[in-house]
Amino acid sequence: THTADIQGMALALQVLVANPVEMKNSGSSQWIGASAIWDTGAQHCVITSDLCARLKLSPRAKTYFVGVGGNVPGGTDIVYLSLSGDSDTFLIALAGVVNTLPGNVDMLIGMDVITQGDFTVSTKNGIITVAFSPYPGKLKKLRQ
Repeated sequence: THTADIQGMALALQVLVANPVEMKNSGSSQWIGASAIWDTGAQHCVITSDLCARLKLSPRAKTYFVGVGGNVPGGTDIVYLSLSGDSDTFLIALAGVVNTLPGNVDMLIGMDVITQGDFTVSTKNGIITVAFSPYPGKLKKLRQ
């Protein structure tokens, strides 16, 4: 469960992400902190090119995303991304790569991840609480 103060319309939370290829090759977790917005209006996860470089990801294919502001400026690519539940388990998500995201965040978490669990948002006394619990069997184990 993540909790954050209400700040405008964007709710940026800290998450941990990793490059699954590096994790598989090294056998250890190399988690990187990133600011993220849980975006129920996005079909897929999107990360910035800066986060892509920090994760040492190599985009695999080209695509274009359309959002509220129209076409996403700059080139976009598809990459594989791990979203950490803790240091030993994670969800796999397909993520587009764009130059920048609104709110100066590193990542949008889209419905491709959100639909893999129970997602709730509640407010009380000016505090927004976001909770996400993956469905059984959706989390992958890093170590066996």
